[in-house]
Amino acid sequence: MKFLTIALLVLLSVSASLAGNCFETTGYRTNFTATGFNAILPSTNGVPLSFFEAGTINVDFVQQQMAVTFDILTADSQVLGQLYAFAANKTMYVVNIDANGATCTQLPLNVPIPTAFPNVTADLGPVNIGKFQTEVLEIIENGSRQQVLYDLQNCAIVSSYMINDPSQAPGVTTVNFLNFENAPAPISLPSICTNPSMSVRSNRHTQKSTAKTPKSIQQLLRPYF
Repeated sequence: MKFLTIALLVLLSVSASLAGNCFETTGYRTNFTATGFNAILPSTNGVPLSFFEAGTINVDFVQQQMAVTFDILTADSQVLGQLYAFAANKTMYVVNIDANGATCTQLPLNVPIPTAFPNVTADLGPVNIGKFQTEVLEIIENGSRQQVLYDLQNCAIVSSYMINDPSQAPGVTTVNFLNFENAPAPISLPSICTNPSMSVRSNRHTQKSTAKTPKSIQQLLRPYF
């Protein structure tokens, strides 16, 4: 089964000068938690999924690199791992961790790495999370609808709410962003993916791979599919 989600690059280009400065960035990094109920993702062929996921995402728009760590819970399984994606060689590396240890699988790149935040379709106005003010921004692209709670003062995504296309069964995914930083951190492969003595596998056919990738990716990157 493909566990491709994330995950989340959702954002904005609000006309205000502050927001404009927010999006003049080379990427971002953040911790996140994601909860999906009957979520329909780009890779599931219309099959709904319900899950909880926690992890981190680090995206470099300029270098076209992305790193994700993930811990996914579903009704019948738990999946721990990491994903490293590089546009330069059109390759991604997936580290899966289980009771038998860790393995690194090299695969063709099959997720988009954004070059910037997506455009905002509509600014729906302010809303408070408790007493904390955010702006509600709506993004509609490629059949997906997202509402993003954004902190304009600190240039930070707070939360994202995504619903399935109206033609599909009802479903929703909520992603919360923790310790959001409006800039990427350096990305490098772990030793298990670079040391020949470690468990490294190469698979040119993603449909035959048993590597499990994060759900959060397809949710976070939905505007780019």
